[in-house]
Amino acid sequence: QGPNGEGPVEARIPISQIQDGFLEHPADVLEPGQSVRVRVMKVEGGRLSVSMRKLSARLRAEDQDVSSLLDVSPSEWFTGRVDHAAPFGVFVEMDVPEDNKVVGLVHISEMREGRVGDPAAEVEDGQEVKVRILAVDKSTGRIS
Repeated sequence: QGPNGEGPVEARIPISQIQDGFLEHPADVLEPGQSVRVRVMKVEGGRLSVSMRKLSARLRAEDQDVSSLLDVSPSEWFTGRVDHAAPFGVFVEMDVPEDNKVVGLVHISEMREGRVGDPAAEVEDGQEVKVRILAVDKSTGRIS
């Protein structure tokens, strides 16, 4: 569906933008006519080029089960993997109690002592990091 609620929109998704990592063939993960959530990368001559990558963390927030984290102490450390950086911080995927994977935001102000100008310059996608859970919003699934 288009951004203003109009009917279906057709767009081109380069194979490299379907998922992180190597993908042999789009049919391995997609079916013809399947609806997917994407972000627009560019518009050229009325043609859309879109990406499904790096959207995953933002989409999972509303779907993830954070109930096992409501009583986690801020002094407890977890090992995580950097999913991606954004101008305001870094999204980290963590393994938490009850064999649950969740994604949370490490805000730019919490990344390290001192000012951080560009979060992407501090970490790399896939890098292992140690994090603490400071806040959990059960209604939105957001973790910081």
